[in-house]
Amino acid sequence: MTDELLRKSLVTGASLGCAFERVKMSGVAQSVRLRLKKTDAAYIATLLPYPQREVGLERLGARERLDVLLLLRPQDRSPTSSAEKFISLFGLTVAEGRLAEGLSFGLSLDDYCTKHGLRITTARTQVRALLEKTGASRLQDLIRLLSSMH
Repeated sequence: MTDELLRKSLVTGASLGCAFERVKMSGVAQSVRLRLKKTDAAYIATLLPYPQREVGLERLGARERLDVLLLLRPQDRSPTSSAEKFISLFGLTVAEGRLAEGLSFGLSLDDYCTKHGLRITTARTQVRALLEKTGASRLQDLIRLLSSMH
C-alpha cells in the first residue's frame, strides 16, 4: 500500500514506507509528516500496529489480515481526541475509551483515578485490557500510541 502511494506520486519522500516497515517489524507506533506533491498540503501520518485478532476487521471492510493501520490528518488541524474514536478503532468499552482519552492527554493513572473517583486497581485492570486491545506491550508504548493519534 505504501509503495502504491509513493508510486502514484501522492506523497513526497520514502518516510512513509520506512515508517511502515518499522511499525511492521517493531510493533511500535510511528508518526511522520507528509506533503502531497501536487498541492504541497502537509499531513501527519500515524501508523499503528494492528493487533493480530479478527475483531473490528469487518468495520474496516478488510478481507485479509491487517498488519498496520494508517491514520492521516491535516497537520494544521488542532489536536483533538475523543473516547469515541478510541472505542471505534480498538473495540474498547466506554470506560476503557475514557481512560485511553485521559492517557492520551497526559493524565497519570493516579490523576485519572482521582478525577473519576476510581480505585487504582480498577484503572490497572482497564490498562491491561487497553494493552491487549491495542497491541501495545507496556504502558509507555500505549501512551505513545494514543498520544500520536491527536
